[in-house]
Amino acid sequence: MQKRFLISLILMLFMASFFNYKVTRFFPTISRGGSYFKIFAVQAAELPRGGESIDGAAIISAGTYSIGQMAEKEARYFQISVKAGQELEVSGTFVAIDPGFSTNNTIEIFDDNKGSLTSEMESAGTAISQKTLASSSKDIHTYIIKITDDTWGTASGEVKIALNDKYDASTKTDAPDNFAKALAVASGNYKGYLSQIDTDDYFKISAKKGPISVKVTPASKDMIPTVKIYDANHKEIESKISKSAGAIVTASTDLIADGEAFFSINCDINTGCGSLACEYNMEINFVGNAETNNLPTENITPNSPTLAKIHDQIFPILKEVFQDKVTLKEQKDITTLVYIVGRTISDFDFRLLREAMEGADYKLQTSSENQFVVKKGTEELTFAFNIGDGDNPLITVSVKKIINWKLWGPILGTALLIAIIAIVIIVKKKKAQNEIQEKPEKTRQIKAKEQKISKIKKKKK
Repeated sequence: MQKRFLISLILMLFMASFFNYKVTRFFPTISRGGSYFKIFAVQAAELPRGGESIDGAAIISAGTYSIGQMAEKEARYFQISVKAGQELEVSGTFVAIDPGFSTNNTIEIFDDNKGSLTSEMESAGTAISQKTLASSSKDIHTYIIKITDDTWGTASGEVKIALNDKYDASTKTDAPDNFAKALAVASGNYKGYLSQIDTDDYFKISAKKGPISVKVTPASKDMIPTVKIYDANHKEIESKISKSAGAIVTASTDLIADGEAFFSINCDINTGCGSLACEYNMEINFVGNAETNNLPTENITPNSPTLAKIHDQIFPILKEVFQDKVTLKEQKDITTLVYIVGRTISDFDFRLLREAMEGADYKLQTSSENQFVVKKGTEELTFAFNIGDGDNPLITVSVKKIINWKLWGPILGTALLIAIIAIVIIVKKKKAQNEIQEKPEKTRQIKAKEQKISKIKKKKK
């Protein structure tokens, strides 16, 4: 009977733990003590009260918010962090307190220096939306959002705040607006953005003597781009401007020496940038660096099952990034793979591979100048690059196995609980057995005592 009870209890605990893991994995909104129906409840969060001035602006994040009642002429201020290359978009709809009057509300955005970037007033219940593109002047900007009632009070409303990625040249940032920090790129096709806030994008290349061309195709009909090419000393050697808004422009020339060169894409703040973030596509062609290495012809295969699996997963990504000019050079030990590239590795290659790994569902953990760490499941990969080393263009990939606590945590916790319950049951069972064994002896002792007392009473009589 006790065995059956123990087995049933163990099965029930294991099933409960497994069910809890599955539910919390696939429905993370369900929390301990909460209702399962929460996963179906989708509604806008309440907008915080907000500050009463720019200096007292309340911190907020991207999301959809319901706004409560606002008094006549009331203004609320909020602050949000925006990365360089992100577009801040704020839109809203409002309902007037007095149904006899239409609403008039304003959304205004201020920059880091508290200068107004853009604003719009709602009239007669129409939706309003404001956008601004964060430039490379800072890695992270702090923008202020001001929401104002302009008439006789607001009964309610909804505000949507979004951060849209408008990064340049397949990076996670905005191209700088100067030579010193120019973004390194290779030949190819890229997408970029300019606006009245971000009017200049600067790029650098490492090229050999010969022809270079930069073709820019505006995606926006409002954009009038200018393309300029510079030598290694930042001297302008070619400049072309689009003949009309939205027209394609190409700048081309010959580089007279091997080495660095620069080019920029610009728009005039008053006439050529449009009112919002203007997208453009650029096609860059030049004579690139000669291949610095003859890649090994020997086909090397990892002898560790784990490394073989990792190699099969990441090698296609490496080949895509380096256009097949990469191969496995060696397996250092049971945890490390070394790849060699057929040319000098650039900063751009580093960023491109990092983003390609993220695109393959690896989660970025850390990133520095020449190393990044990504994780997927129970595997953590560290990529180390010899950037700029033409003699040893190597990429070292170190593999580390990690414990998946989301999976094993509930199982180990259940096992521990089962062990404790089993110990308690065994102790109780042992105690019961001892009591059964001790009972006859106690009975005998009691009878002997009773007999002794009986004899004493008889003697007294």
